[in-house]
Amino acid sequence: MTRRFLIVLLVLCWTACSQSTEPELIIGNPPNPKPTDIQGSTTGGEIEEDASSDLANDLKEEDTEDTQEIAAPDIEPDIIVPDDDWTTCDAGDEAWVKQTLLVLLGRRAEGIREVRVLVDMIEKLGRQGVITGLMSTKEFEDRWYDWFLDELRVNRVGDKMHTVCYGKPKLDNDTGQLATYIRDNVPGNEGPGYEFNMSDVLRSSLRLDDLSPFYMGHLFAMMAKPITGANVAPIEMDITRRQDFGEIFEATYLHRNTVCVGCHNSLYGTTDNLDPLKDRHWPLPGLFEKGIYGSNGGIDEMSIYSIFRHINVVREKGGTRPWGMIGDCGRFNTNDKIKEDPAGFSAFFINELGSIATVWNTEQALRSGFDELRENALTIDPDTQEVSGYSAFAYLVSTRIVNQVWQEVFGYPLTLVHYFPRNKAQQQILHMLSEQLVASKWSLKALLSSILLHPLFNENAPNDGCGPDTPYHLDPILNPWSPADEDEELQKNSVGDGLHRLNARVMLRATAFAMHWSPAIAFPNATEESFQKAIGVFVKDGEPGFSGVDFQGLLSWENRNGICENQAIINETSNPKTCLDHCDEQSPGKCWCDDKCNQNEDCCDDYEAICINGEIPPKNVKQDWIVHLQIAAEKHAVENPETALTMKDVAVALKDRLVNESNIQGGKESALIASLMGIESLDTTLNDIPDWPDKLRRYCGLLLETPHFLLTGVSPADQSNEPVLVVANRSYKKLCETWAPTMANPEKWIVTCEDAALTIETVPDDGTSPEDNQP
Repeated sequence: MTRRFLIVLLVLCWTACSQSTEPELIIGNPPNPKPTDIQGSTTGGEIEEDASSDLANDLKEEDTEDTQEIAAPDIEPDIIVPDDDWTTCDAGDEAWVKQTLLVLLGRRAEGIREVRVLVDMIEKLGRQGVITGLMSTKEFEDRWYDWFLDELRVNRVGDKMHTVCYGKPKLDNDTGQLATYIRDNVPGNEGPGYEFNMSDVLRSSLRLDDLSPFYMGHLFAMMAKPITGANVAPIEMDITRRQDFGEIFEATYLHRNTVCVGCHNSLYGTTDNLDPLKDRHWPLPGLFEKGIYGSNGGIDEMSIYSIFRHINVVREKGGTRPWGMIGDCGRFNTNDKIKEDPAGFSAFFINELGSIATVWNTEQALRSGFDELRENALTIDPDTQEVSGYSAFAYLVSTRIVNQVWQEVFGYPLTLVHYFPRNKAQQQILHMLSEQLVASKWSLKALLSSILLHPLFNENAPNDGCGPDTPYHLDPILNPWSPADEDEELQKNSVGDGLHRLNARVMLRATAFAMHWSPAIAFPNATEESFQKAIGVFVKDGEPGFSGVDFQGLLSWENRNGICENQAIINETSNPKTCLDHCDEQSPGKCWCDDKCNQNEDCCDDYEAICINGEIPPKNVKQDWIVHLQIAAEKHAVENPETALTMKDVAVALKDRLVNESNIQGGKESALIASLMGIESLDTTLNDIPDWPDKLRRYCGLLLETPHFLLTGVSPADQSNEPVLVVANRSYKKLCETWAPTMANPEKWIVTCEDAALTIETVPDDGTSPEDNQP
């Protein structure tokens, strides 16, 4: 195991180092400060285009004029997408689908068959149509629900653990009504008339596709979980709590820090320079710090942190529950019942708030900022560059969301540690996407659409003769330090600069999905906590997670998954949507298992396997994907007695499942895999290897440790083959039938799924099928 691990580690290091540029930090005397050189007075304006930049106004909607036979279904209207020119090389629809599934759903494709279904749908609906369909799924909601909890630092362990407020949702059928209520009503005891927690608020915000209610609600939920201490006087403890809340608030809401703004703000920076070639400070238009702090250079931290006063504000019992949320999300005295600050601080946030400032003022300021931007967008004084403090607050929240979502997709942020872009290319992207997020009323779907249609997302490796002769032809967006390289050819970015490890939660989600294993524990116990911390999952403020590749993390990952031990839920009968024990009737999950379900299109996924083919899974067996593969192999042997399956056939199926590569090269690759399995050749038939599932798990463990599984950011290669075996009835046709109603509104489109192809036609105005109108 150790030897194999070292081999994987070397491959990881080689892959990363061979395709990226080592950052170089230049230290020297700071240039003289200069005023901001960005022109514009409102968010409706354009940044002046720089012809020398490859990314001037660099957001573009994929041109599908030649392939888009039918307009994308109107499932999610008003998605804002870019339309500017881009001259680099797109890697194609297959690569785009594989990467998009990781971004939107947090998993890889089920295999090449699912990829081809979605590629075929792109030919009819365009990439935006497929994006819209994927974003309408529960998988999308679950993936980004977890991401926003981590982004706003909802602690999963320790004294600040939020197991109830951010635990199991209270609502079943909300489709955005709760988020609408919070958006349109000030916080108070009177609520919508039903019990809810912040899990409900976040999910409702995602369904409404407006993030503003969640960001307003979390201000109160955050206050409900302060840090604790012993042998500390109440006033000193409260001051410490204010500092803790304040630092987290600045990082996750303002994308600023009171210490940093003295040297780096929207007016000037110590790395500023009037010469654009030497300028390393590129703020967005508007003096945001002056609007927030009252001064471009910031303010004493306790003046702003005192808006998060806890003492005499947050209660254990009684009090007011904002919007009627459950008490675990916070109980508060209202400002009219709060006495002067016993610590003696006078708070400032946008305005002088005096000695009774609390989180109520903070929420009111954010609400006012959202309302201002909804009504008039961001107005910048053309003479002074000043902006309204409330608008500045909401706009900085927007830029924070953009920067962090961009980093989640590309692995690298658009700003440095002091929260400002280092070059004009980064600034232009951050500004344009922030403008779009505000214009879309804080739509996560609009933001992700713009990013996934950005040409940089699916840039091809320079190995097919497309594009410039040099691989280093991209503006320094992902690696902003490359201009400092002594080698002039390396001063721009290459595709390899985008190589990065997956978000740790995506690693867990992708593994559980692919192998049919139990999902990761949201609020882990001690053993699980150690594992999650080791691989980089955010669990608490003191363990914020990471996305790099380190020795300890790889060891922990191998210890958990190295032998691919079955981690599925026993018997899978806990899944209500199964036909096991329910043939000829409706399952507990409301899907059907009778002879009419195909006609009614409401069959459970395993109807054919269990009720038609008689593939009854054994009792008390953990049904993970390799067990399903074994069932498929046994079925194939019965149906095709003249064709014996080999170890290569099942290994290809597994490789396709885990890393979406459906071929194994002969020669060295085949020999190494056979050696790992302890067999002479991959051409050995399964009949000659009774324990082949156990041997295959060795290969599974190896695949889970490869760069192909753990890394992303470089467009994957297209595949020409398909596995021999179809596992769990997930054929091309079945996958097409699964995705069809999601991708194309049945009231507008007719999707016909065949064994290896699909067609999409518009529903005639008279409601008849296209065939009925044929002569």
